[in-house]
Amino acid sequence: MIVVSDSGPLIYLSQLGLLDLLHESFGQVHVPQQVYDEVVVAGGSLPGSSEVKAAAGSWLQVIAVDVPAVESDVVPITLDAGERAAIRLLLELKGERLLCDDRRGRNAAAELGFQVVGTAGILLSAKFRGRITRLRPLLDQLTNAGFRLSEHVYLDVIERAGESEDVL
Repeated sequence: MIVVSDSGPLIYLSQLGLLDLLHESFGQVHVPQQVYDEVVVAGGSLPGSSEVKAAAGSWLQVIAVDVPAVESDVVPITLDAGERAAIRLLLELKGERLLCDDRRGRNAAAELGFQVVGTAGILLSAKFRGRITRLRPLLDQLTNAGFRLSEHVYLDVIERAGESEDVL
């Protein structure tokens, strides 16, 4: 399966010290140069940048992608540069899955027929595999650090993880 990641899952999983979940879950993960630059170059002093930089070239493959600056019939200009590049890379590689947290990026990829999973879904899968024991504290840590997750999705993920009794 060919998987492409936008910046969100890279940053958030790195903040938790769980970037390796991507490698464990998907093997090789492809990242457009624009996303790598957003996380490692522009975000060089932010959490996650050193972890992403260290993974690049091994299981995290950084690929240059040409993304038109104008709207195309496939990739909406309303998406940020990283999301546009990630979707373009999925198309070029004939990939199957986008790792993305942004709603507009997720919707655009789904409309094109791609499977989409975000950070919460990756963590939920890790819980099912026994890789993490408690999901709720991780989601709480992320939301306290600025990760946006609707209450509906938060409660759904917690329930699916079997931790809904923890929610008051």
